[in-house]
Amino acid sequence: MFKTKYNPFYISRILLIKRLKYTIVTGLFLGGNLFSTFPIYAGPRPASNIVVDPTAPVNKRPSIDVTNNGIDQINIAHPNNAGVSHNLFNQYNVNESGQILNNSSTITKTKLAGQITGNPNLNDNHNANLIINEVTGRSPTRLLGYTEIAGKQAALVIANPSGITCAGCGFVNTTRTSFATGKTQFDQEGHLQSININDGEVAFEGKGGNFAEVPVLDIISRKVRIEGPVNGQDIKITAGRNIYDYVNGTATAQEPDNSQRPEFAIDTSVLGGMTGNHIQMMVNEKGAGVRVDGRMASTAGDMQLTADGKLLINGEMSARNNLHAKIDIVENTGTIGADKQLSLQANSLTNSGKIIANGNDRNQLSIRDNLTNSGSILSQAELQLTAQNINNTQSGMINSQQNLFLSGHDVVNNGQMNAVNGSLQGIFQGNVTNHGTLVSNNMVNLSTAGRFDNSSGQIGSLNKGDVTVHGGDINNQSGLIRTGQGNVSLTGSS
Repeated sequence: MFKTKYNPFYISRILLIKRLKYTIVTGLFLGGNLFSTFPIYAGPRPASNIVVDPTAPVNKRPSIDVTNNGIDQINIAHPNNAGVSHNLFNQYNVNESGQILNNSSTITKTKLAGQITGNPNLNDNHNANLIINEVTGRSPTRLLGYTEIAGKQAALVIANPSGITCAGCGFVNTTRTSFATGKTQFDQEGHLQSININDGEVAFEGKGGNFAEVPVLDIISRKVRIEGPVNGQDIKITAGRNIYDYVNGTATAQEPDNSQRPEFAIDTSVLGGMTGNHIQMMVNEKGAGVRVDGRMASTAGDMQLTADGKLLINGEMSARNNLHAKIDIVENTGTIGADKQLSLQANSLTNSGKIIANGNDRNQLSIRDNLTNSGSILSQAELQLTAQNINNTQSGMINSQQNLFLSGHDVVNNGQMNAVNGSLQGIFQGNVTNHGTLVSNNMVNLSTAGRFDNSSGQIGSLNKGDVTVHGGDINNQSGLIRTGQGNVSLTGSS
């Protein structure tokens, strides 16, 4: 059965059993055999970078095992009456080989490890609806491989205030996966109520993260850094110092403290990118913005962005359906695009790249202060553009394939502002300076309370539309105001 090696002072015995565990048996030979036993693992051992918090209550301590193919198996803690298994760790990580979160009381089959043993902590068949792996120590979490929930499908929250890095991570058999750099809070019945975010960073590096099998991905952190590919279904990023309501998915900003806020709470590098069916981003910390140097695209639905800082785009931000953004400052040298409706609200917009809306719904650019365009703003449908001051430079193009509506205070146009197949209308309260083209294929109606300077500019209808220009003072020296077959009307004080 087993082989014994005797020593006058020391005896050791090793027992190999089918579960790939073995037992070291030691004792002192004092005229007889006295043994004490403890289990350890043959082959791959549980990762040393997974450490259960020894000070945690017993009902929040999972046990660690190893599957037959050497993958870490965490037997989750028994869930409470709300179906929440709350597991506390000093350190929590996932190796490249992956990890099993055992939510089955009986032998079950998994994708990562084949058949595994049941979880002894679930001996009453009480499975979890929500699994929380929360880190109480100071070490950040690194997720280098796939995590699979064995048995009943459940939502998963990984919470670590010190930070979470995904570099090759993925998830199997989860209804919702959440990364949070905060501490969890529960209601009286034991449900996860909120997560308090004070600091921390969620980072995607290297191989990034594959969430293709995860219906909902939540990223809740003060800062999110994307330097690897991330793909998923419904992706929601909530950045900033917040109290995050887990049930409703809403966030309440915390009072400012003395800590340094990030310039970009969501930061996507050239090597990084995010694609999902739907993407929602909210930065709830005043002054913190979003930078997109890579590609961020919703490939089947909408993209929504709200932030009280700068949106800096050198890459691509696009939506298969609608794109709605509300932000402080927009600087675009890349591409902003929507296959359906595009709606952009900002205090200022500087565009030297492309802003493209390809759908049939009305598109809106609402800029409170200054809009400077040296790139292209192109709308397949009607475009409404409002700004206090509009500066369209010589290389700038603002074109709508249908109607183009302009409004604001002062306008300087040295480029193209055209309604290709529709009407062009503009209402302004200040001065209009046009050294470029203001042209439509239909009616043109431009009115300003101040001076209208069209010297060396062109205003006109290429077809049958009437052209009406009204200003307090109109200067058309070396300019051209014309229509194909309609009427031209100029009204002004001089």
